[in-house]
Amino acid sequence: MSLKCTGGCDFCEALTNTGDISKTSEYMGLGDLLPSRTIFDTKHFSVIASLGQIVEGYLLIISKEHYYSMAHITDDLYEELDILYSRTKLLLSNAYGPPIIFEHGPMPIEKEKDVSAIGGGSCVDHAHLHFVPFPVSSTHIISYLRRRFSCRTISNFEELKIQAERNIPYFFVETPKGERYIFDVPFPPPSQYLRQLLSNEIGVPEKWNWRIHPETERILTTVKLLNDYMYGRL
Repeated sequence: MSLKCTGGCDFCEALTNTGDISKTSEYMGLGDLLPSRTIFDTKHFSVIASLGQIVEGYLLIISKEHYYSMAHITDDLYEELDILYSRTKLLLSNAYGPPIIFEHGPMPIEKEKDVSAIGGGSCVDHAHLHFVPFPVSSTHIISYLRRRFSCRTISNFEELKIQAERNIPYFFVETPKGERYIFDVPFPPPSQYLRQLLSNEIGVPEKWNWRIHPETERILTTVKLLNDYMYGRL
């Protein structure tokens, strides 16, 4: 389900105003003359260094069009996403170590004839996947989520479409070992819920909120190091 953005989406406004989806107002407000945080682009997606670098190397894959979640992108985009996903995962694994990958997937609902969104633990209702180099075991996080949410395993991204058909918000999580899970999240959890879990597990519980702890220096270091990897300077 592609949506015309009606305003208020930092990613859409950045792309419209600057041609670079990474140059959001939240990011550009952190300092003067900050460089792009884009690592690479494809026709329909961008890979950028995330605000709120819980650990160095934290990336996002973002759709260039406005979608609620990766469950809502059009069928023809899944092949491109899959290729980019694998490329991003390999780059991070080589540079920083295997990542844990996740998405907070909100859903559209009708309420009093207006279309709104209910959160899946996400601050931004624009499709984006999180890639976080994860230096500890993910077993505890998966066990914790399985105790609290209905869960199933999936093998490919097209299976996310089931969530869109069911209209149930979700968490998608892929462990560093490549195990993929979908968790039904029928009621909005606390803001940045998975970031809170990851921050606690890594040992930096105070860093979960990207608005308070954007970690600008880590963003810049991430962009430089990954560009060095891609262009053979390391």
